Amino acid sequence: MATRDEIIHSPDSGRPIELYEFGMQSLVFRYTSADSDVVFGGFTYLKRAIARESVIANVGDRAQLYPISLPSDDLLAQAFIPRPPPITVSAVVFEIEPEETPTPTRRILFSGSVRAIELDGRMSAARLQCTSLESELGREFPRDVYSALCNNVVYDERCQSNPALHQFVGTATALGGTQSGPTIRVPGSAASGHDFKGGTVSIFGSSSVRMVIKQGSQALGEDPDDLTIVFPFDEVDDPIGKPVTVTAGCDHQLGSGCAIVHDNVRRFRGKPYVPTRSIFATGLT
Repeated sequence: MATRDEIIHSPDSGRPIELYEFGMQSLVFRYTSADSDVVFGGFTYLKRAIARESVIANVGDRAQLYPISLPSDDLLAQAFIPRPPPITVSAVVFEIEPEETPTPTRRILFSGSVRAIELDGRMSAARLQCTSLESELGREFPRDVYSALCNNVVYDERCQSNPALHQFVGTATALGGTQSGPTIRVPGSAASGHDFKGGTVSIFGSSSVRMVIKQGSQALGEDPDDLTIVFPFDEVDDPIGKPVTVTAGCDHQLGSGCAIVHDNVRRFRGKPYVPTRSIFATGLT
């Protein structure tokens, strides 16, 4: 039996390998920069051209950015194109010494979240800009944005809107895709009258949830029951023929989403009279 310290100080020791985990609610991406796939802790970490880069000091935010590079055609990178997903994407990087016995020790190198993405000039490589948990805790509070939009997260403890009043339960009948992303068809969802943009689709009896970024438009020749989601469902959680719950979102505006859709003006936490147009950017006319 060889401990981690014995392996590290041995002239015949192998090198540690790095493993990466990115979480989007119930969807988790597991990658490794090793020469082949790695099985650890009961999970398979897929071989990818992924690597950590030098830390970048972000003076304006008083935080540090941890860039992680990977191919731009990877599903994780695609989730940030053309805009970041509307949910937090966690990021954990750790290393193990595969020759350590009886079980390799998991040594955390980085833990935080993905804030943004950068693409190189040829659009072939992506750089995920991550911030650590320490940096997030060091940011100034309160973090409310002084804008016309509400600062609540819909259905959270400050919003308190009842999601049961803004849901449709149906059966998924088809999966597809457009230039905007993967789609799931739920007949009857459009006729329910709810606006599902910014909402979610969940499979009954499963923890799989996907954010809805677009609803089909008849004016564009689309099926109004087609919902564009951030990521496709896994093959294990194939929703076809299963009951799904579609929950409406909110545009966070006082006069529409908050007042008309959710009837929740008393809990609105925005500044509705803040101008939405800056004369310094667009001029007086």
